[in-house]
Amino acid sequence: MIFCLLPLQLFPPLGFSRRSPSGRGDWDWTPFSYPFNLTQQPACSIPAGFTEAGLPVGLQVIADSFRDDLVLRAAHAFEKVAKVNSLPPGF
Repeated sequence: MIFCLLPLQLFPPLGFSRRSPSGRGDWDWTPFSYPFNLTQQPACSIPAGFTEAGLPVGLQVIADSFRDDLVLRAAHAFEKVAKVNSLPPGF
C-alpha cells in the first residue's frame, strides 16, 4: 500500500450530548480508524467537505508503517485540490 483514503466515520457528526449513534457502539460506527490505531500505522484526518445540513465530513489518509511523509504529502495534495473551506456554505 502506498497510501489509502477512507471516510473518517460512517455517520454525519452527532450532537454534543451524544457519544455514538443510537443503538451502536464505538466499534460499529468508526470501523475505519481502529485497524490503523492497532497496527500503529500513520494516519491523519482532514476536512473533506460538508453534508447537506452543513455538518463537517472528514477524510482519513493512511500509509504504511513509518511512512508519515506519505500521509502528510497526500493530505496536503488533497487540501490543495479540494479547496475545502473551514466554514459551511452560507455561514
